[in-house]
Amino acid sequence: VPVLRVNDVRKREKEASSVVKNGPGEFEILASKSLRKAVQMTNWDYEEGVERFYRILEATGVRDMLRKAGCVEGDEVVLEGFEFEYQEDQNLLELNAREDGYFDWAVG
Repeated sequence: VPVLRVNDVRKREKEASSVVKNGPGEFEILASKSLRKAVQMTNWDYEEGVERFYRILEATGVRDMLRKAGCVEGDEVVLEGFEFEYQEDQNLLELNAREDGYFDWAVG
């Protein structure tokens, strides 16, 4: 029985997906079949769904591709017709809580 290792899956995803810089602050992900499926399955109305999608981008190496292409926080990323603002922080719930001031009390 053939064994499929996580690194093999990641390698395939890295080969299958790519990133194109369309202009200043504008990037497009040319997605693999499995990444396109993840886009379709993501519930964009919930922060947990968006956060899960960011974890998928990290696990498949696409976030590294975006960084290497020069993508920085706030840049526009297009994937399968869906546009989103790139966030460096993977934990969107914590990021939103910080933006809303919930961590202000913890700052020295």
